[in-house]
Amino acid sequence: MKIYHSHTPLPDKLESSPTVGDIFKKHGKKFREEHRQHKVMYDIEHCRCGEFGTHWEICDACGHMEKGYNSCRNRHCLGCNHIAQKRWVDARINDLLPVSYHHCVFTLPHEFNPICQNNRRVMYDLLFEKSSETPQQFSVTGNGIVKRIQGKISRRPEGNPS
Repeated sequence: MKIYHSHTPLPDKLESSPTVGDIFKKHGKKFREEHRQHKVMYDIEHCRCGEFGTHWEICDACGHMEKGYNSCRNRHCLGCNHIAQKRWVDARINDLLPVSYHHCVFTLPHEFNPICQNNRRVMYDLLFEKSSETPQQFSVTGNGIVKRIQGKISRRPEGNPS
């Protein structure tokens, strides 16, 4: 049996399908003036462009070599984080109980942003303490399942890549 190997590079992406990095390159300067996401934006802009080094991919069958560009590995980069995020979500799905779930989001008004930036630990500890009390106030008896999970509410589940 003869094995055929195609080493022709994939066609460039269509001009009508920009990446997040392309958008950052075009509009990033104005955004950086107003926000503090410099490292995240830099990483995403330069992901797989040679800024983070290169590597060689070698075909086992014929020895053909192609140069590849290393990724940024930033947790916010959609291209780099997709596989790790999918693995994490699949693992969490296996942990779910066969019951209905409800998603609750607790936020603070924007007026608290300066206080949060200077006192992160205190403010977020207070937010999570008070937001864990809210579901308990909705429970009728106070000793149902809400009471049992009280100590397990956390900022981010262990191993969450996103």
